Amino acid sequence: MIERRNILDLIGKHRGKYHSCVITCYSLDFSFFEERVLPTLRLANIKNVNVLADGHYLEMAQEATIGKEFRHNKTFTYNFQPIYEQGVFHPKILLLTGMKHGLLIIGSGNITSSGLNTNDEIWGAFHLDNIGNENAPLFGAVWKYLQPLLNKSLGFIPQKIDWIRKQSPWLNELPIADDWINLVSLDLRVRFMSNTGSSSLYLQLVSSIPSREVEELTVISPYYDRNGRLISLLKDTYKPDFMRCLVDPNSGLLPLDLEQTVADQISFHSWSDCKKDYDEKYNRLHAKIFHFKTRDNQEYMFLGSANATTAAMGSNSAPAANAEAGMLIHRSGAEKTWLQELKVQIPETTVELNSNSTAFGLGDSSVQRVNYCYRVFYSELRANEITIHLNKTCGGNVTVSIQDRNGLQISCRIKEISGNILIVETAEPGNIFKLMLEDENGARVSNYSIIHRLEALLRCNPDPNEEKLDVMLEQDFTDGEGMTDLLQFVDYNWADDEGYTAKKVFNSGVSGVRKAPESDQTKEYQVLNADEFNKVSSEILLKQSGELSNSTVKIAEFLHLYTLGVFGKEEDFNESEEQKLFEDEEQKGEGEEAENKSRKRTQGSKEKAALSKYFKKLNEIYTARLSQLFTTQALTEVPQTPITIRSLSSILIALHLIQLKYGKKFTTIIKELNEQGDPITKEEAYINVGRMDDSVETLKGFLINVLGKFLLLSAAGSKNYDFELLNQKLLESQMQLLMKSVYLILNTPWRDQERAVRDVLLLNCMYFSIGERILSDEVCTEVVQKLTDCRNSSTYIIPEFQGQLTQFATELLPSYKVWLSKYMDELGARKELISPTTNLSNGNIIFSSKIGFNIVRGGFQENGKCKLNLYRAGYPYVNNEFALKNIQFGSKSIKFQWLEIFN
Repeated sequence: MIERRNILDLIGKHRGKYHSCVITCYSLDFSFFEERVLPTLRLANIKNVNVLADGHYLEMAQEATIGKEFRHNKTFTYNFQPIYEQGVFHPKILLLTGMKHGLLIIGSGNITSSGLNTNDEIWGAFHLDNIGNENAPLFGAVWKYLQPLLNKSLGFIPQKIDWIRKQSPWLNELPIADDWINLVSLDLRVRFMSNTGSSSLYLQLVSSIPSREVEELTVISPYYDRNGRLISLLKDTYKPDFMRCLVDPNSGLLPLDLEQTVADQISFHSWSDCKKDYDEKYNRLHAKIFHFKTRDNQEYMFLGSANATTAAMGSNSAPAANAEAGMLIHRSGAEKTWLQELKVQIPETTVELNSNSTAFGLGDSSVQRVNYCYRVFYSELRANEITIHLNKTCGGNVTVSIQDRNGLQISCRIKEISGNILIVETAEPGNIFKLMLEDENGARVSNYSIIHRLEALLRCNPDPNEEKLDVMLEQDFTDGEGMTDLLQFVDYNWADDEGYTAKKVFNSGVSGVRKAPESDQTKEYQVLNADEFNKVSSEILLKQSGELSNSTVKIAEFLHLYTLGVFGKEEDFNESEEQKLFEDEEQKGEGEEAENKSRKRTQGSKEKAALSKYFKKLNEIYTARLSQLFTTQALTEVPQTPITIRSLSSILIALHLIQLKYGKKFTTIIKELNEQGDPITKEEAYINVGRMDDSVETLKGFLINVLGKFLLLSAAGSKNYDFELLNQKLLESQMQLLMKSVYLILNTPWRDQERAVRDVLLLNCMYFSIGERILSDEVCTEVVQKLTDCRNSSTYIIPEFQGQLTQFATELLPSYKVWLSKYMDELGARKELISPTTNLSNGNIIFSSKIGFNIVRGGFQENGKCKLNLYRAGYPYVNNEFALKNIQFGSKSIKFQWLEIFN
């Protein structure tokens, strides 16, 4: 007998078996999928999840959101894609793939609670572990069927599909069978079937099952043509000795208008009478079965997504309107029929069809369709830009309305319109949720589209080399404990994998800002058509987006989101559901269970040592890069290697960890016992404030040495990437660098004699992080507001913080903006900043594009040349100060000027 079970149980818990999946369905319940299905997939380490659902249903689902849908997990997310058909997109297929294994499930259920839990559904499941497996041709047929659907993917999704092909290479070697496949182990034959442009399911059934030998024909379906067109065709074609239809009067659609002469030759039975344990709350009929029994004891059964309608199956004269899929199985000589094995008991009682009866159910094509001027197929956020794919060319007379999860509007502007693609910029990428289009009068002209996020999609890469880090990122780092375990995965390489072009902090060509030299050689470019251009663009995106999957970049992004509280209480339900799966002893998967339960960490000493080691490692790397400058004391030896996303991420990791650990203490146990025989304990800080001349494990030591050296290295500019996505990521990371650095500097107590060092450190942070962007009043307001928010949300704030923040916001920042605007005016106001070098005094702050802002600590002339002693964070510590000695300068220098009211 075939026992009832949940198909999700077939996936198991083995983390090395499957890594990707493609799911096709009609309806998608976001909440159920994210709270029940996705945790099951996560448990088995299935990272690359792709859902294809009916386009009209998805429009309705995205219309009725409540703001909790499509929340991205720390390491796992998924994407969904609408498929539009003349009728509906209706196949129910789950294809799971791994490096060697595959699992194929074909059936009748949707990805909803009822479809996977309570409905009476039917599924066929097949496993593959090598290309010679007898199931391989069936996998090949399904993979072939999915190709045109997957080829409709937009945005970054084609790259996710390429990951499946790359990490499951056996897919490209599968034999493909369009006819019967012999499964010797099961003593049956199977054939995958779907509606195609040339042949409907009905015609394929007729060609596969001999029409003159059918003794019994049983149709089980929740939905029928009201006029019974399909079952009439089946009866006329096969002329069975006996034909029966199992219906669900409580929730299905019955053939109420079937011609009486035909109805008299078919027995109709209620599904509630066919199940011994029937419960109307849990046994809603949704299975679709066409069962044929021949006079010579041959048995055929077609199961899948297709209802007993001509829209689903087609007819002898018309194609099907729906996209449907299923499988036909055949065997002979069985003692019991498949219906008996499924415990379907045909009762003696029948149901009388009456055209006056009430039709209770809703058909699968009953979703209301609204025809707007435009249809948004897909939208995707890349950095601060949203790419919107439409069904047709956009005339340009539209605006984009973006909402956050609370339904509040988010400002944006259309940056570019190219055919059916819109590119929109927004200043609040972290808050976006879904969008629609409006005309110039504010009237809605499109469906809603939930916005996918590229950085979340990049985390779906099933590359096994990233497995250990991803498992670590899944853990619950309660109160930030255990975060230092991530440091073992940091990649300390400065450069990316690709070549680079240096891009200075500023784009203007003023004399104080050096640009990368441009080649005089004339370049010839190949002219590409639209398809070739899109293909090349996708290849470039795939190649360069791999940089965002680098372990260091992933850790920095994770820590950034963690400090923002993204992985907080909103995930509690999802995690508890996944925890239930871990504890479910009845869900027996093969192999070891993953051990990623949350656990309390108390090894404070170990974490403190890990922080110290990491800070020292960064200091060693930066010192080595600056060694030539420090040795020669010559500005010509300033390093020329630009800042990359990877190198920027390395210091961001340190800044994030300091924010998490600064002000916190842990308890250590001293070996000695007290008089009562109990161990003696003491509290110890993860990170002490320290002094400027301390080692890098203290806060001041880190800011002066590590951060100071990194800002000195930043004078080389930043890498100019070929793809705008990475340039946007770089800009975003530079803003993080500014905010984290300034916050930590202001949350550090400074003595009066140290404040000049503090101010110069802040100036270098502003100049070498976001450059000329700080001239924008909006950016300045954003910076001050975020610093205020940090003060309000942080668990540890020093008493001096508010005073230092006020001084920064009202004195240093305004003075810097005025200075910078003058400095940028090469032919005008800059001359106000220029001073003879011989007129400089101790304590003056001067600027050089090669080494940033510096404090003058004396100077002299030698052979008519001016030489200065300079002091700033990042220089070697000599004679109780961080200084470069005898630096040769020109006859003129650029001074930093405080606004007069602050002098």
